[in-house]
Amino acid sequence: MVVRAIGEIDLLTAPAWRRALHAAADDLESTPVTPGRVPELVCDLSPVSFLGASGLDVLVEIAEEVQHRSVGLRVVAPGRRVRRPLEITGLDRHLRVEPRLDQVLTSVR
Repeated sequence: MVVRAIGEIDLLTAPAWRRALHAAADDLESTPVTPGRVPELVCDLSPVSFLGASGLDVLVEIAEEVQHRSVGLRVVAPGRRVRRPLEITGLDRHLRVEPRLDQVLTSVR
């Protein structure tokens, strides 16, 4: 399941981003699973122009949540504006960060 953020993820928009990701995780947890496959939540940050600390907090929170739900998580971050905050904080070493959504979609099918 792909959840796409658009624009800025900051103090004002992070709560809506959080709700969308939690709702998607709920949906994935209740979806019948194909044997041998882990359902995956894909956070598409391709159209994001700014990823602030609040947005990073949401990613940490959802990463912990999906781990407890046996759901995979991938973060699509092709642009420097989004990838750089992930690198500076070290989150790129703890999250599965991908450069392109099309490659992610091909691999999860």
